[in-house]
Amino acid sequence: NTALAADLIEVADTSSSVEKEVIIPPYEEISLPKKAPFIFPPLWDRIEFQSIVILLVLGIGFLFYRNHTNREKRQRTKLTQQVKERTQELEAEKAKIEGFYNEIVEKNTEIEVKNTELKQKQEEVLTQAEKLEHSYKNINIISIIGQDITTILDLSEISQAVYKHVGDLMDASGFGIGLFNNERNALEFKDYIENEKKLPRHYDYLDNENTLASRCFREKKAIFMNNLQETYLKQAGKKLEGELPKSVIYLPLITQAEIIGVITVQSFNKNAYTQEHLTLLKALASYVSIAISNAVYYRKINSDNENRLDSIRYAKTIQEAMFPTKSDLASAFEEYFVLFKPKDVVSGDFYWLRRNIEDKTFIAVADCTGHGVPGAFMSMIASRLLNEAITQKIYDPS
Repeated sequence: NTALAADLIEVADTSSSVEKEVIIPPYEEISLPKKAPFIFPPLWDRIEFQSIVILLVLGIGFLFYRNHTNREKRQRTKLTQQVKERTQELEAEKAKIEGFYNEIVEKNTEIEVKNTELKQKQEEVLTQAEKLEHSYKNINIISIIGQDITTILDLSEISQAVYKHVGDLMDASGFGIGLFNNERNALEFKDYIENEKKLPRHYDYLDNENTLASRCFREKKAIFMNNLQETYLKQAGKKLEGELPKSVIYLPLITQAEIIGVITVQSFNKNAYTQEHLTLLKALASYVSIAISNAVYYRKINSDNENRLDSIRYAKTIQEAMFPTKSDLASAFEEYFVLFKPKDVVSGDFYWLRRNIEDKTFIAVADCTGHGVPGAFMSMIASRLLNEAITQKIYDPS
């Protein structure tokens, strides 16, 4: 039937293309063979199965691809997120490290600043220590000078002793002590030393306003100059004869509110002296004032004592004149000795002798009340009274 149908279709297709009359033969009964059983092809040979398999494979592949793509996308997203988070963490760590670094840099800067400050302070401390050591050394020198000169009672020796040590404290190319001379109304520089040479005695008269020594004495103020040529020429208005020092210090010597002179150090270099030198010289001037005052008082006391001793020695001569002489004693006695040791130059002890008084010899050894000069006066009175007693012929000792 299938073949017949196919033929008919083919014939129909052919006849449709050519307009011809189709003559169908009369129907004949055809005997068909018996229908054979239909055998289906295997499932895998069927196009439907194959199509389904292909579609299934394609679907599975598409699903796998899509799943793989989504998974990669998720992984990329996750990785991107992780990278982003890690980047943020790294940036945070970087910021933290930078913060630590900046903090360390700041700390290092602070440490460097503190080290610099400590170094400066250390240098300052060392400088202060050196200054203190130097000051202590200078104070020790001044103390030694003070101890030396305050025990000296000669004015010339005081000047020499000060000059001996002042060179250890400052430049003393010129050094001198000028004492007030009332008779001349001037400052007397007896032992001025310049470049280790002693100059002849000279006077700075107080009525001469151009001399620094007289101005220092009159005003009782220190004079401190480190550029003497310019400063002095401006103040004095004229140039002195000879070489003029370039730096000078003049200080008044004052004791018990009374000025007795000046002390000066001088240098032929500019800016030779500092305020420290001025302070040291002021301290030294105090010792010098005391030493000079002691020497002046000693000279005065010594002079007064010499006058007193001269009077006492003369009194001794007078007292000895009333004592019997050795010839008087030798005429009166075959053997004799005199032991006479007064405590002072003169005393109240005396011995007395009168002979050839009515063939009698009178001798007395007496100790009057008092010592020294008062006792000597008493001995002279007692000797006179004994002479009067003999003259009045009072021979009984009682």
